[in-house]
Amino acid sequence: MIFSIRALGGKVIHEVEVGDRKIVFPPDLRGVNLTNACLRGAVLPDANLEGAILIGADLSEANLRKANLKDADLRYTNLKGTDLREANLRDVDIYPSQIWKTDFWGARITPGSELENLLRQSLIEWRHFDFITGKFTCGGDRRNIGLPCCKSAASAARREAAASHMAGHAMESL
Repeated sequence: MIFSIRALGGKVIHEVEVGDRKIVFPPDLRGVNLTNACLRGAVLPDANLEGAILIGADLSEANLRKANLKDADLRYTNLKGTDLREANLRDVDIYPSQIWKTDFWGARITPGSELENLLRQSLIEWRHFDFITGKFTCGGDRRNIGLPCCKSAASAARREAAASHMAGHAMESL
């Protein structure tokens, strides 16, 4: 069986021969240009996508567990529901991308990168989301940490300190 990745026009970009539907070796896609490629649900565990250009690609619900995405360009990529557990995500360009329900458990992320900031922002925002009403709230038993959605008029310094503190705890769990 031959595993093929095709461009939008149907042209084959890369082929890997596999036997009995098991990938013998993970695909080596270093530096490949997959701009706007539809890779929804792709199964590419341990794939080497180092330096790959994935601008605008649809990787929703793909399995990229333990994949090497170092220096990859993931701007405007749909990563909704993608499995990126234990992936190498150092020095990736990712902002703005969709990361809803994406699993980053154990992924290696560059400290201070766009991805870290995006994860911190989304973790803080969703801590204040009430899934029953569908609204952002800080009421009930949730602690008021002074985010803009909070009812109290907290200072900007307090909001920044609280956001940094909450994001630090969230990143520890990643």
